[in-house]
Amino acid sequence: MTTIENHIEEVSKWLNDNQRKAPNGRSFGDVLTTALLGGGLIGMALNRKIRTRKQSELIIYDGMTADGIGQDIVDQLTKLVDCQCEIQSLIEKEDERYYGYADRVFRHCFKYYMAWLTFTSYYSMSHKTEFEGEKMTLEKKVRIQCFRQFQRLDLDGKTRKEAEKQFR
Repeated sequence: MTTIENHIEEVSKWLNDNQRKAPNGRSFGDVLTTALLGGGLIGMALNRKIRTRKQSELIIYDGMTADGIGQDIVDQLTKLVDCQCEIQSLIEKEDERYYGYADRVFRHCFKYYMAWLTFTSYYSMSHKTEFEGEKMTLEKKVRIQCFRQFQRLDLDGKTRKEAEKQFR
């Protein structure tokens, strides 16, 4: 668990520390593309499609794109949930670690998710992807996958409410 948490801390810290490098949809290229394509609805739609396609290839951290980091959030959370499910199967509910580690899993995942969402806000909120036969934003896809992982855990009432509030 510690190795996974350290990875999450490292990537989250980098994303938070490098906000000025974040693609925000207001660069000179965005303005120029909008001007060339017109400022109407069609121009805005074409601009979004062109700019998000370009941003989907942009390497952000350690060879990962915004899509890659979104998938890494889900992968790391899955590993943490697997560990926590094993811990919960080995210890009694009365043991403070039973719910304490589950809360820790939630806090680490939420920190990573928010750092990614803040860094990639324009892209993750406008880039459409297909998930289970439905078109949705990248942010919604990651949020749904995270929520499903939390549903596998036995969480205390407070943490469950927080997970539902943030990821549902």
